[in-house]
Amino acid sequence: MKFLYVLVSTNNDTYAEQAFVSITSLRMHNKDAFVSLLVDNKTDKNLDERKFKLKELVNETTVIEFEETISQMEKSRQLKTRMRNLVRGDFLFIDCDTIICEDLTSIFKCEHNLAAVADTHIEFVNSAVYKRTCDILKKVNKHKLPIEKFYFNSGILFVKECSENVDFFNKWNELWNLYKVGNNIYQDQISLAFANMELKFPISELSGIWNCQIQYGMNYFANAKILHYFATVGFEYGNFKKQILLSLKETGVLTEDYLLEIKEPKHGFPSPHLVISGSDYRFFHYFRLFNYYLKRFL
Repeated sequence: MKFLYVLVSTNNDTYAEQAFVSITSLRMHNKDAFVSLLVDNKTDKNLDERKFKLKELVNETTVIEFEETISQMEKSRQLKTRMRNLVRGDFLFIDCDTIICEDLTSIFKCEHNLAAVADTHIEFVNSAVYKRTCDILKKVNKHKLPIEKFYFNSGILFVKECSENVDFFNKWNELWNLYKVGNNIYQDQISLAFANMELKFPISELSGIWNCQIQYGMNYFANAKILHYFATVGFEYGNFKKQILLSLKETGVLTEDYLLEIKEPKHGFPSPHLVISGSDYRFFHYFRLFNYYLKRFL
């Protein structure tokens, strides 16, 4: 039962802190979990200098060398799109911006070679991000969208060790590099969608409980096994986005109060909050994006 995290981090971000919190939550509910960490050489060295001991939480660390000129973002994408061919065994890949709520061992009974959850928990044509995503997809191929039914979220991926997945991840990495150079597209989900199309759609759908994107998936929230709290622009969810991460960076430890929040994350909503659905949500979505970018650039 291997759980894989990919991490590229420096002291100027909170990605390592996110990974520490996520793996802590994984260990709370999965005592026998085998945790694998895939990092670049600079991140590996940086982790040895942090106050918190992330590498002590994992069972194995795989370090990949990169040239100094490669950006943090590119290293992260290169590791993620190549991870099947850098780590052995079946695994569940888990993004760092997650909280684990329950035992995850049943995922390894999955009959599919490769599986993921639908992005925004809805058929692509009905998604709030449909137009924005289509605009990016059409930069690559204006005649055919690489979608059968779902545009898959890459935050949680169940990946068996098989030749088909070796081929898939080679294609994913190839297309990510191609689109980065040809179209300045750096999102990994765009190349994931086109790799899925080119290889005749091998990705199978997982239930939304395995990757509950909180802003979109309240119907999966009660039974969620994994909460993907950081996955949406401008979304606030309790202390997981700011206070816990900043406190961990400063002190190197998680307080008892924070550990309780991590163990019971479904109580993380701040007050006040609203549950908005249907056409009301679509209006709110565009207003929230406008407000986010207004704050960012002014």
